[in-house]
Amino acid sequence: MSDQRPPPRDWFFREHENFLTDRVADAASSYCDHLINSDKHVWSTNYGWLKGKETGTHSNPRLERYENLVLVHRIVESNPKLYENILLDIQKHYPNLEPETPEACQFFVWTGGSRIEWHMDFKAHLEKNRRAGAITIYLNRKWDLEWGGDFLYKNQQGKVERVTPDYNKAVHIGAVDHRSTIINGRHFRKCIQIFVKERQQPVDITTDFC
Repeated sequence: MSDQRPPPRDWFFREHENFLTDRVADAASSYCDHLINSDKHVWSTNYGWLKGKETGTHSNPRLERYENLVLVHRIVESNPKLYENILLDIQKHYPNLEPETPEACQFFVWTGGSRIEWHMDFKAHLEKNRRAGAITIYLNRKWDLEWGGDFLYKNQQGKVERVTPDYNKAVHIGAVDHRSTIINGRHFRKCIQIFVKERQQPVDITTDFC
């Protein structure tokens, strides 16, 4: 007898190649590089988010969090035009989805040693701000397999599947258990991370957005 549990009611997974238009993908990747090399205070981190979520396998929980740093930047706060263009591209694929808030569209830059354990980004119980899932868009023009940072998720049969980062590839998930593998070496894995909700006023999905 199988001990696999049925998938959650709102299980959803879709992978996209060339998710953003070429112009927007290039602008996003270049702007993220600009921020990485900026001498301004433009980044926050996930250090505080990880408190209480340590694996318990490290002798020093604070050191474990330090070795698992992700840089975070809210795109709308410094580049509203890029933010608007990203939204337009999202709605070409998903006309009835939008970020939960403008701040929910962020650059995530995963540093060497960073990863995230199994979890689910989903809040089906929220009515007014119902999370419909998350979209990750990879921005590295070059990413080698041995650098890690793969996206792992459990399919509807509970089997673990893998997505390797590739430039302008996107993963859209709903109630899906997932994790990312550790970044090996001194590399920055760049992506746009967006937590999405359903639009309050749905649009006609037959509209031609091209």
